[in-house]
Amino acid sequence: MAPGGIPAQRYELHKLHYAYDPRQRCFRHNLARDLHCFVVWEDALPVCDRIRSVLADQYAIRCDVRIRWSPERLVENSYRLYNRAVPWLEDREFDGVPDEKIGNGHFQFFVVEDREPRYVYDQSVSQCVELVNPKVVEHKRLFRSWVPAPFRVHSSGNAEEFFAQTVLILGLRKLEMLLGDAEAFVGGELTQDLEGSAGWDSYEQLFQTLNYGADYLVLRNFESLPRLLEDADVDFLARSCQRLASVANVRQLVYSGRLYKGKLSVAGQLIPVDIRHVKDGYYDDNWEADMLRRKTLHNGCLYVPRTDDYFFSLLYHAKVQKSSVKPIYRERLETLARQIGLDWWTRESLDDDEACGRFLAGYMKNLGYEYDVPRDPDVYKNPGVIANLPQAPLATPPADPRWARAAKTFLKTVLPYRLIRLLRNPEK
Repeated sequence: MAPGGIPAQRYELHKLHYAYDPRQRCFRHNLARDLHCFVVWEDALPVCDRIRSVLADQYAIRCDVRIRWSPERLVENSYRLYNRAVPWLEDREFDGVPDEKIGNGHFQFFVVEDREPRYVYDQSVSQCVELVNPKVVEHKRLFRSWVPAPFRVHSSGNAEEFFAQTVLILGLRKLEMLLGDAEAFVGGELTQDLEGSAGWDSYEQLFQTLNYGADYLVLRNFESLPRLLEDADVDFLARSCQRLASVANVRQLVYSGRLYKGKLSVAGQLIPVDIRHVKDGYYDDNWEADMLRRKTLHNGCLYVPRTDDYFFSLLYHAKVQKSSVKPIYRERLETLARQIGLDWWTRESLDDDEACGRFLAGYMKNLGYEYDVPRDPDVYKNPGVIANLPQAPLATPPADPRWARAAKTFLKTVLPYRLIRLLRNPEK
């Protein structure tokens, strides 16, 4: 925890950083406060008073409330909280398998503050090795040992998990009240599901929640947001596809295996969503990571690409990933070109595939970016432009077809060994 660090009210995931403290042999983050949440599920409620006593002794308790989830949202809530995909079902309700550890959705929720935090690497139950507050993790393990059934107590392990989970459990406004008032929620009961469970009232509510819970940006067609969406869908770029989908309550196309696509509800309207994410080949992996690192705040609410990233990523999208250029993209690219000093650019510049390819190639080579095949098979591939781009080498050579393997086996059985060796190494 950094003295004079980022106030909790101004937390956003991409602002979170850790520095190593060699004297204490640990890491410390750059936030002014170290906050964590504990969830005592139904089966652990009999030991809740013991848990509360330990928390009060070891931390400053900032929130201590009983929360009830509705039976009809119970499974969806648990899936979203634990970053599991909720499928898009057009004609029926989601009938997922209830998680045993959740119980009936009646639980005690604590938020605590560690005054002297330190962070070290630890391996979680899901085998992720990550920076965590070991004091919090050890208390979670202690509390779990008090309950015969496994995993009946949950906690965040670090700041990223705290904000992503607490904004969903308490909701956006209550979290903001908690961060501004140290004892806003001590005692009492809340009957509510996760934030956005019944859809989002507005784009502002959606994006403000995402700002706490995910590292994301909206790739294009964001000019009128958050007031309204002029385009038919929202194209996200995220560091983690599932984290964004869970926080934003995206119903994903699970049964077709396309978890990067789905729908969400905003102001009563269903909005199609594409979630592009780092290492999906939609853009070069380093380009995707760089865009997220360089992103800017739009209209004080949502994150979008920096102006130069917007120009080049939109040009790439319009010329590499589309068979023809939309009129609105011609206009937008011309405006963006002027903003970054490309005064020679005109709308007609988009009509020459080879020239566009060479121009994109120059930009990509300068930054070490390469064309890769998108993991999404529905993305169009314009060969006239792609031929000019720097190409990513195949990670592994393509497997030989079955007939080729059979032919190799046959030849090995009929040709002399010396001839085979000569064919493999003609210079010897």
